[in-house]
Amino acid sequence: MTGAPTHSPNSRIEWLDAARGIGIVLVVFGHVLRGLFGADIATDPTWHAIDYKLYTFHMPLFFLLAGVSVTFGHAQPATDFLKNKVWTVAYPYFLWSLIQGGVMIALSSHTNAGYNPSVLWSIGWEPIAQFWFLYVLMLCHLTMPVLKLHMHLLPYVVAGGLIGSSFFAPDSASQRILHSLSFYAAGLWLADRIKGLPPLNNVSPIVGALA
Repeated sequence: MTGAPTHSPNSRIEWLDAARGIGIVLVVFGHVLRGLFGADIATDPTWHAIDYKLYTFHMPLFFLLAGVSVTFGHAQPATDFLKNKVWTVAYPYFLWSLIQGGVMIALSSHTNAGYNPSVLWSIGWEPIAQFWFLYVLMLCHLTMPVLKLHMHLLPYVVAGGLIGSSFFAPDSASQRILHSLSFYAAGLWLADRIKGLPPLNNVSPIVGALA
């Protein structure tokens, strides 16, 4: 008898790693492009069109993959799950926010955007630059134990997050949280369907869902 592949807690899932790798490449490209915008180097409208399409895809991809990946450890108690995320998500968020924030403050006269020392005191509610991803991801992980208990409500969470996010300014904290949570919940919702597919076909429903 054959079925969905099983995985030990410490094993690597190749298709999931590959999908994350694609997302990382897109994120790096996106940040380089935003830097070129800030330096008034990439001024052609084509680059702005690429930027728009890129940012409607790569971060939703990460949050959907995060929702899928947490289901591989679904038997883990909620307290153990959250303790793990404190060390692997929250701790790096605060550590690297302080490091990068300190460097950017020290070099503010030589960079595109200046930083005021006060930004380091507000990282608990105002993430610095790209670290909003870790901040919002941790908030999503905090909802996971509740979402797991009410799996039948996940389609409503997905729809509610997408609709609710449209009422807030783009890139605001509220918009990012609701928008990202909708894709995280979609990952939880679709995880069993995706994991039941042959490895080479796993990425297809992810792309379809994001589209």
